[in-house]
Amino acid sequence: MARMAVQPTGGSEAERDQRRALLHAALVRMDGAPDPDRAADDVIRAIDEYIAANPAPSTGSREQPVMDFDQRLAPHTRWVPVVILGVAVLTTIVLAIVLAGGWPVAVAVVVVWVVALLVLEVA
Repeated sequence: MARMAVQPTGGSEAERDQRRALLHAALVRMDGAPDPDRAADDVIRAIDEYIAANPAPSTGSREQPVMDFDQRLAPHTRWVPVVILGVAVLTTIVLAIVLAGGWPVAVAVVVVWVVALLVLEVA
């Protein structure tokens, strides 16, 4: 079993060794103990004493940040949708001028906007 690194906080080296020995002895006694519940309580008590004497330094969250908060949120223009919508508006105006009559213009305008929306979905 690999040894865990001991933080330099919480007492002298001799005190840390004494706590380690206490924990080790409690674990050894637990294996052949006639009362496993009492042995388990002894191990828990030894672990609690060790943790209380050697608090772990705060390292912060281990999770990856969802968002990079250091990066400034600068407004930026998405040019592809602007161009697609501009072309659709111009095409609608041209069709309304070139085609005479209600139904052909309506069908052409609907087709132009359906195509524009499909292109926006893909882009």
